[in-house]
Amino acid sequence: MAATDLDERSAAALRPGRPQTVILIAIWLIAALPFLIVSLPPVMDVPNHLTRIWLLAGGIDHAPLSTMYEARWSQASTNIFVDLLGVGLARVMSIAAVGKLLLLAMFFGPPLAALRLHKKLFGHTGWWALAGIALVWSTTAVTGLISYQIGLAVALLLASALHPLGTSPRNLVLVVAATATTLIIHPFGALFFLLLLVGLEMGPKVPPRAEWMALARRIGMITLASLIPVVLLVLFAPHPPSAHGTHQEFMHWLEWKTMFAPDTIALVLFSPIVAYKASLDMALVLPLLAVIAWAAYRRRLQVHAGLLLVAAALEIVSPLLPMNIGDGGALVIRFPEMAALMALAAIRPTFSSRAKAAVFAGVLAFTALARIATMGWIWQSRDADLAQLQAVSRALPAGASVLLLQQHWSETGSTPLGKLIAGFPSGRCSSERHYASLLVMWRQVFIPSLFTVPGQQPLAVKPAYQDKAVYSTGIPFIGDMNTASRRQLDPYLDHWQQKYDYVLLLNADLGHTPLPGTRIIANQGFARLYKVQR
Repeated sequence: MAATDLDERSAAALRPGRPQTVILIAIWLIAALPFLIVSLPPVMDVPNHLTRIWLLAGGIDHAPLSTMYEARWSQASTNIFVDLLGVGLARVMSIAAVGKLLLLAMFFGPPLAALRLHKKLFGHTGWWALAGIALVWSTTAVTGLISYQIGLAVALLLASALHPLGTSPRNLVLVVAATATTLIIHPFGALFFLLLLVGLEMGPKVPPRAEWMALARRIGMITLASLIPVVLLVLFAPHPPSAHGTHQEFMHWLEWKTMFAPDTIALVLFSPIVAYKASLDMALVLPLLAVIAWAAYRRRLQVHAGLLLVAAALEIVSPLLPMNIGDGGALVIRFPEMAALMALAAIRPTFSSRAKAAVFAGVLAFTALARIATMGWIWQSRDADLAQLQAVSRALPAGASVLLLQQHWSETGSTPLGKLIAGFPSGRCSSERHYASLLVMWRQVFIPSLFTVPGQQPLAVKPAYQDKAVYSTGIPFIGDMNTASRRQLDPYLDHWQQKYDYVLLLNADLGHTPLPGTRIIANQGFARLYKVQR
């Protein structure tokens, strides 16, 4: 039998018929259930973003919040799409419904868009569509990088729509327009779009050396076109991205011995599949990785060489990146996410028989369902934390100023699953540290940690409250609030007893560190509320 005939049979074996298509759709719908069974999942930054959207949609117009925060749409030059979309939705539906839609978009958007590009490259996705579920709960997703995630999805969709591109004047104008679109959503979306175009332009096979100069010329023209919106933004935006260096205090590279440690490299490379516990997440995806490795060993793996080369380059440089720079954070986990999405689009396992294809489909289905069930269980177990926070918040009067702190998990032997995000090589962080942003909506109080970065968010703190807040911050640990490094990062901690009326401690069930000058007025396990004694 000819090789072409065998490839056709392999493709037919992987291409699902109507019953199999129903199964694929059903499993993806099941993947949405964890988002529906909880009030708000432990996705770190999302409560902060939702609160800002609620304020911009009208909450800011009423006292006492009107004396604390104000809308400044002119100060935002990028990252603004999610705010515009969220505000528009919040005018016709509840903020809870807006949250559900944005969560589904940020978790499902990137893998589904990558599968759309896969279909454009190979003609169909088949059972490979289930592999996308492995990338739904990535580190960047559970961290709540909502604009970044949606930016990746839009970049994939635009690259798919424009492929094959070419370098005619009309197509270069389309590149400028598409880059400007992704730049409004997130700067890394624009970068990802360019990298996708480069990989696609390189082609499904490595070009012969004689074509390298022509390829370099085409890539150069595409790159120059994509830089036009970026240059215009930097030159003319009142507040260009990274101009304020809100993460500058955190800018650092990992120590050499840490950077090249096996566990650090593993966390970086596997961050697209790591959520709350690295060993568990890797075990859940191991069957899928084993099948891909077996297909590669048997030379039954069709690939798009250009995209895979760019993905490999991203993986190689990822461990060498700083954790934060300028106004952007968590750089080290952003590039692996891009690489994984490229790989999802660029790989297609093929098999020589329907029996082998059926085994492959079974492994994919098992891996997907196990991943869905595990994440649903983790989210359900953490749902009580939000209820406890809401119960404690009832003791807060409107107009109060509330200092937010968190208890460090080092005081407990084992931290409950779902409380920590595991994909950061420099240390874990609390998945629920921005839950307290919801107090602004629930009780109309002031907190110091809403994101108000000029150039990124169209929200500002009014002058009377500016000494109580910063543009962007994490939540201080109760044991670190008197350290010089923490006070430099969060200067509102100076003389906090005179600035704030209450202190809210998150993750209070992980230990108890005394807080002098206060008295406990409400305690519900996860959340503990103190009244400041002046």
